[in-house]
Amino acid sequence: KYQNNVGGGWSEFLVRHQNQVFSIPNEMDDNLAVLMEPVAASLHAVLRSPPREDDRILIVGGGAIGLGVLVSILALDITPIEITVLARHDFQRKAALKFGSHHVVNEENTLETLSDILNTAILGTGENQMLNDGFDIIYDCVASNTTFNNGLKWLRPRGSMLVVGTNSILKNI
Repeated sequence: KYQNNVGGGWSEFLVRHQNQVFSIPNEMDDNLAVLMEPVAASLHAVLRSPPREDDRILIVGGGAIGLGVLVSILALDITPIEITVLARHDFQRKAALKFGSHHVVNEENTLETLSDILNTAILGTGENQMLNDGFDIIYDCVASNTTFNNGLKWLRPRGSMLVVGTNSILKNI
């Protein structure tokens, strides 16, 4: 089991009904085939809770699922919309910009940078700081304790936060 709480693709063996297994055509490149599941998970999350006009969206994570969420949102052709991607690595931020993200953010001074992007104040002190008027939707594609807790601080009142994928069992929320 992956992280001792989820089976699936990270398992050595996997039991599924035959209607849950799909053959990959021989002519499909393996590098493309491995993206089918993360992009499908990304699209599923976006279609379950699609953004609306004028939404300000934060995608936390610049891996395959985060970038999949980005292109899924853009494929809906909702305008106007503003998308920010928080990604750890430079190559992920470059990919997010190439795919159409309006803003990219790294892990340095994240709260201040998000505050500037949204043109909103930071409230609170120390570890209890939050955005006054945060994002309408946050897609957390990392799903760690840190990203989940920070996401709640970066969300606007009555905003939506979707956890896309699983990293571990969340603790200390």
